[in-house]
Amino acid sequence: MRNCCLCLTLILTGCTTENPDYEDQSVGQDLLVDIRLSDARPDAPADQGADMPDKGPKLDKKAWPDKKAWPDKKAWPDVLAWPDSKPWGCSTAKHCDDKLSCTKDVCSSKTHTCTNTLQPGYCKIAGKCIKSGQTNPMNYCQRCTPGTSTKVWTNSANGSPCTSDKIYCTLDVCKSGKCTHTLNSGWCLISGVCHHPAKVNAANSCQSCNAKVSTKAWTNRPNGTYCKPDAYPCTSDVCSAGKCTHPQAWGCLINKACIPEGEINPKDPCYECLGKHSKTGYTYITGKPCGYGSGLAPICVAKKCRGWHERAYSPSWASTANTSFTSVDYLPAAKSVWAAGGYNKGTTISGGVLLQLGKTTPAIQKGTYGFHDIGHGMAVGNKGQVYHFSAGTWHKLTMPAGAVDRFGVWGATINKKETFLLSGKETSTLAGVYACTVSGSSLTCTTHTGFTTGTVLGPIWGSVSGTFLGPSWALEIDAAGNEDIYHSSSSTKWSTGTPKGCVDQGASGTTPCSKTKSPFTDMHGSSASDVWAVGTGGTILRYNGSKWAAVTNAMTGQSGFTMDAVYSSAKDGLVVIALHNNSTTGNRVMLLTYNRTLGRWHGPMELRPAHNGNTADKIRGIGGVDASNLWMVGQHKATSGTTSQTKGWILQLK
Repeated sequence: MRNCCLCLTLILTGCTTENPDYEDQSVGQDLLVDIRLSDARPDAPADQGADMPDKGPKLDKKAWPDKKAWPDKKAWPDVLAWPDSKPWGCSTAKHCDDKLSCTKDVCSSKTHTCTNTLQPGYCKIAGKCIKSGQTNPMNYCQRCTPGTSTKVWTNSANGSPCTSDKIYCTLDVCKSGKCTHTLNSGWCLISGVCHHPAKVNAANSCQSCNAKVSTKAWTNRPNGTYCKPDAYPCTSDVCSAGKCTHPQAWGCLINKACIPEGEINPKDPCYECLGKHSKTGYTYITGKPCGYGSGLAPICVAKKCRGWHERAYSPSWASTANTSFTSVDYLPAAKSVWAAGGYNKGTTISGGVLLQLGKTTPAIQKGTYGFHDIGHGMAVGNKGQVYHFSAGTWHKLTMPAGAVDRFGVWGATINKKETFLLSGKETSTLAGVYACTVSGSSLTCTTHTGFTTGTVLGPIWGSVSGTFLGPSWALEIDAAGNEDIYHSSSSTKWSTGTPKGCVDQGASGTTPCSKTKSPFTDMHGSSASDVWAVGTGGTILRYNGSKWAAVTNAMTGQSGFTMDAVYSSAKDGLVVIALHNNSTTGNRVMLLTYNRTLGRWHGPMELRPAHNGNTADKIRGIGGVDASNLWMVGQHKATSGTTSQTKGWILQLK
């Protein structure tokens, strides 16, 4: 069907200049021309023709007025809208087909215009028909919702199911138009694998799923939580900082075997399982009785089982006299151990003896009087007798303070000078303690004070503090029955004041030395924080660096024994105490040992049983370099036929 035409009357003026091919047959006359509108527009579509009705020459479009000057299309009749670039109208719905099944195509008979109305239950999105409820193939959380919009996708309601991520511990739901995969409450998603709440890591029993801490990684379980056990019943299987640990619960784990606490190494009784000190090996127990060594009362010392080897001694010049050693010590200048003592027979034979120990042919030194003590390089005794060892021999020195008995001596090299503390009786003119130095053959002494007249001081022990004399102690041994302990902090003033000293307050007193039975017998220390004092009635006192304390649990029936001598080794942590008790059958001589490291007492171990009513046997001194080179000296009664004689008793630990 051809488009409707309007007839326009145009006055055309022939112009040979503009249209030279046109033959003017009516020059100067008006010409009425019917022009189809489609032919009249310079930009009319080509398929609608442009021939003039009179079949005249083709119209030169260039000669037409500028289309900008073309009459305003608004001024044209409104029968049809100006067609612009679209078809010029419709006559049937076919002409309005938009090729979409979801629209109703209608051609207006009045306006000859098309309408394409979207049918109910559809959306038209991006030129395509989408049925109501259909999801966006590019986003499962959007769908066609005509009630909201027919032109764009509408977000699905929050919580609507969406495409699964194929992870069973997540909830696949829509939120704000996006498909989300929320982890189920309490669950963990670790390396793409779902783990239920509290699930334990199969690769580490000390980690578990704890969503409160992390949903993406394993969380360390609390310290102390039980974890995968090992093969040993003596270990605890507990978590620590995310790792399964197996701390020792009891005993020792040695060579992949659990050993009960205190069990002895079957290969060496000197070793025991002590989990407090070693959980992976046997612990060597210094001072423990071992039984298999040679000699008397063998004990564990310096990685061996060592016994005491004894011999008797009488000086050749007084072979029938009774001999007793009272003290023993290592002399650095002599590089050997010496014993000091005395001998007597009635009133005609008496004197002192100094004997070098450990030598096949020992050196011997006579003394005018008996010796009470030896220390470092000095020996002291009755009547103020003093001998000093230097240049390979003993030299008798004169005590400037007078001829009073000296019962104790301690010495050390301080600031390259030999310094000695000498103890004895305090008189109105003589001091109970002197500090002396040796220069050649002369003795220079300083008086120490703090003692009352008549006080008798016996065993004495001191320490070194840098280049000075350090804290020192002395024991009172007078017949008054006072067991006082005097102390000096390094000055010349001594005191029984606590806590470094101790005053005997009697049986009802509260100080450690109040309940002791007189007198004290010996004192020794390994340092200024480890000093020991012993005496009768089972007396054992120890100064630990802060105060003195009584030791009452060293052995059963302790109060029935006399503690005769004590030695504390700085190197080995070993304390040795010699003791005896009196009975109708004689003295029974024994040993106690104390391991300072372990805090353990051993003994008593018998050195000599009581026999024949003998009351002479006893140890009176212990000393040496250390526990591996240790000696004891004293006296014991030897009987040959009807003759009894007390001889010097020497015992070496080896």
